[in-house]
Parts: sequence; C-alpha cells; structure tokens
Amino acid sequence: GSQASFSVWIKTTTTTNGQRVLAKETSDWDAPFTIYTGGAGDFYFFTSKSAGGNAYCQVTFDTSGTNDNKWHNLAATVSTTTVTSYLDGIQKNTCAWTNGIKSSTENTLIGATKYTGSVNRYFTVAIDEVKIDNVARTADEIAEAYRAGRDHRISKTLGTSDLSARTKFPF
Repeated sequence: GSQASFSVWIKTTTTTNGQRVLAKETSDWDAPFTIYTGGAGDFYFFTSKSAGGNAYCQVTFDTSGTNDNKWHNLAATVSTTTVTSYLDGIQKNTCAWTNGIKSSTENTLIGATKYTGSVNRYFTVAIDEVKIDNVARTADEIAEAYRAGRDHRISKTLGTSDLSARTKFPF
C-alpha cells in the first residue's frame, strides 16, 4: 500500500460530532483517509481498506483543550506498518496498519465530506495550511514542520532544542 502524511492547522472554540476537517470518503467505513471530530470534541484520523469496516485503523489526536480559539496542528502519517497521530508536533497515538492508503476516485474535500452521495458534515471553524504528502514523514520532520508553522515569524531566540538533529545553523 501507499504511504502518506497529512497536516492541517485548526482554530476552534467548539466542535460537533462528525465534522470533517479533511476527507476522502464515501461513508463512515469507506475512507482512504479522513480527519474528523468525535463526540467528546476530540479529533481522529481514520483510514480503511474496504467498505463495511472490515479493516480499518483509527487514532485519536488527544485534542482535549484545543477548543481554545488558538491555532493547533493535527498531523498523521501512514507508513508501511503504522498509522501515527501528532498534535502540535508531539506524537500521540499509533495503530498497526499494513494496508497503506487505498486508491479512490473520490475528491479530497477540506472542511466537509461527500457522505451518502452529497457534500455534508461541514467543519465550520478555521482551517489553514492543509498538506498531503506521498511519504510517511518522520517524527522529527513532523515536529520541525510544526515549529516552522508555529514560529514562522521567528520573534524569539532559537536554541539547539528548537532544531531537529538534521537541521543546524552553520554558525
């Protein structure tokens, strides 16, 4: 199966169960990928192998406390063995998964899904900088991308703890 990475910035004060942040799906159990809200205001990444829920992987982002009207980054990776979720650059949960991302002719939607034939389940708060890559990013790459988005104005002094092992200033 194919590998992938997903990243999106969200800003919310409230969520409703079932809202889609990013989705490529035809039903609840037939989704190459979706990032959505759960009943307790948490966010989830979900992928399935086939319709009917026979083979799927779902991980939570552990987002309690994110309905604070501040920007937060949700990221997920799908490797050849694992699905991993990240919140604000920190790894949260994993699920064993060897099926990759299934092929689909459905459109990828931001802030909604095409569920039961029509576009619905709108996510009615702020979404920014949606990224989908065809590789499974490493934990360091996810953390570095989060820091780059969080600190894009660089109004602080950077130290070695702000950089991954792969990126160092030449001075």
